[in-house]
Amino acid sequence: MAAHEDITHTSPAGHWRLRLHADGRAEVLEHRPFTVKSGRVSGLGDLIAAGTGALGVPECKGCGGRRAALNRAVPFRVR
Repeated sequence: MAAHEDITHTSPAGHWRLRLHADGRAEVLEHRPFTVKSGRVSGLGDLIAAGTGALGVPECKGCGGRRAALNRAVPFRVR
């Protein structure tokens, strides 16, 4: 592998441009979060909750805490 390799990646958290170094480190060069038009979804936790709810998966006691933690870790920008 060369000294580094630049890659792009699209995930539920947005679009990422990364630099992978030969020693295994990954450096974030750019991160553009996806923008959500609705005010009902503030982060990844809300998105997952909407998907599991649409599939009929019932919420458990820990779902609210995980939802809030994911919303803090991967927030979406709202227009």
